[in-house]
Formats: sequence, C-alpha cells, structure tokens
Amino acid sequence: MKLPRFDVPNHEQTLPVSGKVFKFRPYTVKEEKILMMGVQSEDVADKVNAVNQIVSICSDVDIINNHPVDIEFAFLQIRSCSVSSAVEVNFEASKQACGLPPEDTRQCLGSWKAGFDIRDVTVENLKEAEKYAIRRGDNWVVMLDEKIGIELQIKSVNDAASALFDMVVSIIDDDSVYTKEDFNLSDFEEFIGSIPPYKLVPLNKFIDAVPYTKAVINTICPTCKKQFTYETSGVVNFLV
Repeated sequence: MKLPRFDVPNHEQTLPVSGKVFKFRPYTVKEEKILMMGVQSEDVADKVNAVNQIVSICSDVDIINNHPVDIEFAFLQIRSCSVSSAVEVNFEASKQACGLPPEDTRQCLGSWKAGFDIRDVTVENLKEAEKYAIRRGDNWVVMLDEKIGIELQIKSVNDAASALFDMVVSIIDDDSVYTKEDFNLSDFEEFIGSIPPYKLVPLNKFIDAVPYTKAVINTICPTCKKQFTYETSGVVNFLV
C-alpha cells in the first residue's frame, strides 16, 4: 500500500544583493539530516556545504553564481518556513561581565539559551554599495568616468587572482558594450592596467562595501537580570 505524501508549499522572495526573485520550499525531514550533520561537525566547511546543499535542493538559487549573502538569505527563508522563524542559540557571557554585586554569593551561569527572529535579520552595507554602483537587472554597473564603466555580477569566487574578471559581465564604453565573448583575462588585465588609479576608486570602494547578514540577540542573564546585546553575522554563526 502506498502511504500518503505531504504537499509542500512553494514561496517566492527577492534576493537582497542580486535583486532576483527566487522560488523556494520547506526542507523535509529527510533533507534536514543534511543540515544536522553540518551542525554537528566542527569543520566550518561542512556547515557551509550543508547550507549550500539545502539551498540547492529546496530553491532555484544558483549557489555558484550568487553572492554568499544571497545564499545565506535564501537559507534563512527556507529554514523559516520549514521549522520556525525563531532561532535558538547558546549565549555565552563571562561571569565577570554579569551584574551581581560582590556581596551576592550566587553565581551567574556564564551560558544560557537565547535567540532571534529570522524576520529581523538585516543585510548590511547594501546602501553603501549603492553609493558607487547602479543596479542593472541582476547586475551592478560601476562607472569609471562619464563614458566607461564595468558591469559586474557579485558572486562567490574561488580564485582571488581572477576574482574581478570572474565577476565582470561586460565593459561599457559610451554606447558600445563588450561582453565576455569579446575579451579574455589577458585583455581584461591590460584594460585594468591602463586605468589611472584615481579612476578605480569607485570600483574599489564598491568591492570593499561587502554586504553581510546581521542578527541582533537581546538577552537577559537568568541570575543577575543584566541585559546583553550581541550582534552576529554570517549564516554559519546561526548554526552553532
């Protein structure tokens, strides 16, 4: 006899960095095991790999050609609709940081359960990036002067030496547009090498304005009732 299968709802959201609309669904109990293995590992690479697998399986987000923040954001949305928007974490504070007066013989715990809501997670530095570049669909355009600009796709890259070339979509020269089919890495390096350093300032500032996810944890020591506020960034931190 065939047992019934649960239908899982599909959702849509907009990725914060690329601006793409993506589709996603909750992960199942079977898929949750991937995540649990990542959580239990002490290797950060295993945790990141678990997140990437969940995003690949449960959404149409391209984990290769999207910014890590977009992948983190997608994972948090998937986690929210799969389990809950509430995330529980272990909060640690030194006993010296707590607020018991010297004459009090009690001891603060040093560690207790705290949490945050996924709906309150923010993406920082997007406004900073927009100071130096203009969104064009899924990409960003940095103008080096009135006519010449570089169109970029902000994504995760493996090789720092060719990172900028990997992100480049096209070179704009007034009304002319040169796509990756028109030039290779050597051509691009020669192009970059011909630019006066001051003209690269907006490009450098745009790349330095790295977006990141941020969650604020507000918690109170169960013993001394002192309030603590802690900021955490990066999806891997949300898993430990």
